Amino acid sequence: MYDGFDGLESQIEDQEKEAAELNRREEQAETRTAKLESAVSRLEGDARVCTLLNEKREQAEEEKERTSEAKRECADRLLDVENQLRELAEETDNEAAVIAELREMGEDVSASEAVIQQKKDWIMACQQKTEMIAEILGLNIGSLDFEASEGEGVSWEKENKEMENASEGKESSDSRRAKFLADLKYDPPLHKNGTEDSGTGSDSDDVDRGQRELERTKDTAGRQKGRDDEERMDMSAVSGKADRAENVPGTRIRSFLQGCSLKNLDSISSKDYNFDELFPVKGERIFNPMVDIKALDKTEQIIETRIYADGRRTEVFDHPDMMARRLPWFQGDNFRNIRGTCGLADTGVWLGIAGSRYKEKDVVEFARSYCNKAGKRLCGKEGGTVAEQRKVIWEHFGMPADIYRKAQHSEKEMLERIGQAVESGRAVAVGINAGKLWERDNPERMALITPSSSAYGDGGSNHVVGVISCERDAETGNITHFYINDTGRSLKRDACRKVPVEDFKAAFFVPRASACISKRPVW
Repeated sequence: MYDGFDGLESQIEDQEKEAAELNRREEQAETRTAKLESAVSRLEGDARVCTLLNEKREQAEEEKERTSEAKRECADRLLDVENQLRELAEETDNEAAVIAELREMGEDVSASEAVIQQKKDWIMACQQKTEMIAEILGLNIGSLDFEASEGEGVSWEKENKEMENASEGKESSDSRRAKFLADLKYDPPLHKNGTEDSGTGSDSDDVDRGQRELERTKDTAGRQKGRDDEERMDMSAVSGKADRAENVPGTRIRSFLQGCSLKNLDSISSKDYNFDELFPVKGERIFNPMVDIKALDKTEQIIETRIYADGRRTEVFDHPDMMARRLPWFQGDNFRNIRGTCGLADTGVWLGIAGSRYKEKDVVEFARSYCNKAGKRLCGKEGGTVAEQRKVIWEHFGMPADIYRKAQHSEKEMLERIGQAVESGRAVAVGINAGKLWERDNPERMALITPSSSAYGDGGSNHVVGVISCERDAETGNITHFYINDTGRSLKRDACRKVPVEDFKAAFFVPRASACISKRPVW
């Protein structure tokens, strides 16, 4: 259609054929492996036949692995194509902006507007095809979007776009967020007598108070630049690959401990973690997310009043028990097979809650794509992050945030800040000490210390969890519990676990502790 577009279109067609063929071969290998395993189990009495069948089964498994590797390579090539499409989309937006300026100057640009519209249609058609291929490959590449511009020729009217998205199975961030909330089947809270109640009658006041308080404290964030190195560090890579702890009676060992280097903390200079400027990492496949969420003016959730059998009344933000059935509870779901991604996995969780298409694997790709002037990437080799890195990552995915440190506030002020942020619908991620958090709730008897790894690290912050909800005593207003999303242990019950405030304090009020809080509500 246009010079330089033919090659890209040809790449997409080749990718489509290759993906379909690889998918067919992989399914064929899986079927063959299953049949051979079934045959071996039925013929266990004939050693010779079993030996031959086992050899064939191993061959089938090798073929399956080769096919899976080929699919991964195909996925890499598809991401390259996707990046080219994103670059073309940005160029087209720039061209549209120039044409809009010329139109305002009185120039007749109707022909140029028609060309721009054709280019947009072509790019979106290619995007639809790449999304179809990505679905075959199990790849999440997000969706392109164009900036709206005035004028009939190049405008993407919101109403028309939403109709097109609905017909093509696409969703806006609003519709994805609405679907997420609808899936939870939210019901208004009920008192014991069954009468409907929206809370205590002052819930909206509480939320507004929380918003005002957070707005008043923005100036405090500007004074945080001069903090020392110890307060700057927030090592969050403890939850990754593990060495197996042998001979631990009654202990279920999971792969959640990772040797996190906590040496030489004093040698790390502040400029190492200055991410005011980002630079593409040479040799890396660059992934640039396109913001697909919309910040809210106020939260869309409510505060539920609960009455217990002993007469106690509490106020709980949102419906955390229902959230526990919806949120991810594991980390390491990325193409690089890195496991220490607690902060990046948490980012993916909050993006999902906010209505984004992006997940942990997308966040990991972005974080490994960029570095600062000092050469420090947005995450470590195993996916670990510090608060400054997470703040930058959140901003690039559409969630501008502030960092709050315990050094600037009393324990009560810090807890209240987190509680009010949660109750106003903001995304909240806190750096905590994994060992101190898990030791207080460990019925699985997981080993927190192995010969080469420790969930306690040096006793400071070494893990990241999301704070999804909080519970207050209805009489005093004091926070009694937090509900957290913890991906570190790969336990389903950690999707939205209720944590007593004293346990939270023990894990949070440690060296390097921080809270990353979005500037505006996300749900």
